[in-house]
Amino acid sequence: MGSSRLPGKVLMPILKKPVLWHVYQRTKRARGVDKVIVATSDKKADDKIAKFCEKNNMPLFRGPENDVLDRYFQAAKQYGADYIVRVTADCPLIDPGPLGRLIRNFMPGNYDYAGIAAGAGASVLKINKFPQGLDAEIFSFRALKAAWEKAKSPLEREHATSYIWTRPKEFRIGPPQVPKVDYSMYRLTVDWPDDLKLVRAIYEKLYTKNKYFGFRDVIKLLELDPKLALINKKYLDKTTAGFWKQKLMLEFEDIKKPKFVDLKKLDAVVVPAAEETKVEGETKQRIDEGLKIYKKTGKNCLFIYLGVKAGKDYFANYVKDKIDLKRRVALTSRNEASTKTQIRDFSRRLNEINAKSILFVSSAYHLPRLQRYCRKFIDAKKYKLFYWPVGSIKKQQDGIQKEINKIIRYAKKGDLSLL
Repeated sequence: MGSSRLPGKVLMPILKKPVLWHVYQRTKRARGVDKVIVATSDKKADDKIAKFCEKNNMPLFRGPENDVLDRYFQAAKQYGADYIVRVTADCPLIDPGPLGRLIRNFMPGNYDYAGIAAGAGASVLKINKFPQGLDAEIFSFRALKAAWEKAKSPLEREHATSYIWTRPKEFRIGPPQVPKVDYSMYRLTVDWPDDLKLVRAIYEKLYTKNKYFGFRDVIKLLELDPKLALINKKYLDKTTAGFWKQKLMLEFEDIKKPKFVDLKKLDAVVVPAAEETKVEGETKQRIDEGLKIYKKTGKNCLFIYLGVKAGKDYFANYVKDKIDLKRRVALTSRNEASTKTQIRDFSRRLNEINAKSILFVSSAYHLPRLQRYCRKFIDAKKYKLFYWPVGSIKKQQDGIQKEINKIIRYAKKGDLSLL
């Protein structure tokens, strides 16, 4: 009941029945579902939900409002669930068909987790997607218990399964269920008044013909009447982007100097240039910090600069009295260099450079994106990579917001991973 965008939304009526009632009835029809439980909070405001469930014979569990992971774990434990399907109560167009297929495809695969391709987890994958509002997940009790025991951040406690699906090395993640056609341009969940307006319009046109109409009926309706989809188009991807912004912000807040790096054993100190061609501004700050660290390294450590052609001489002149010629490397083969091309070009030269233990020095706000490109292009099994922040992350808030938007945008293009 405490939704910040649309308070009380789960009990708002659609054709005289609350959103929650429709979600419950449709979910119950999915093949493979043994029981549907409404897991709400123990806050007084949600007494209304509890009363509604009791009146309508809907199984109920109550737990913490913000620690949704604990709520799910305790509910699954109480009801003895071996596998749990998660459907959010603001999706009154959830389709029993894809939901049943999700369960059917998951069971023989020995997986810990799988999901329908919609919502935050699938938002940046280059695959066909169902409309947002058809998203659902299935996971084992074993995986839920592991997440419940290990997840610490408020984000991972609030978003019940994010600890699982963001760790593909720790859990066996099944392939997402995808449609043959991409439907990601449609939004069929309820977060804002316009969302509810659209869903009500869909129900008014389809419910009298078939109480359990499927999403293909909805798509057909929206294709015949494109104006309907415009009702809530401005909110497309808003909630999924919101999740990733939350997650990335926690990542930025956690940026610190590495504790366990032996500077004497480093093979290379690497400084990626910022936008400046000359040694000035942010580029100078990065080089200066790199030089401080470099003075503490062993006699064979290299100092590597990643910049552009026009910056090579500026760099060489700046460090000529500070670094022996044999120990400095300027990788400046391009007229233009983005972080992606800097790291990709560097990775192609690693064999000849012969560096196994590498410390990257860059602006604090830049490290999360830099790390992602390093994970993409550099084999973590062959090389030890460390990252040193330049400046205080608390003083780089403008840079952080720009970086978060860049990371999400580049992830959608397939350039890097959000994980």
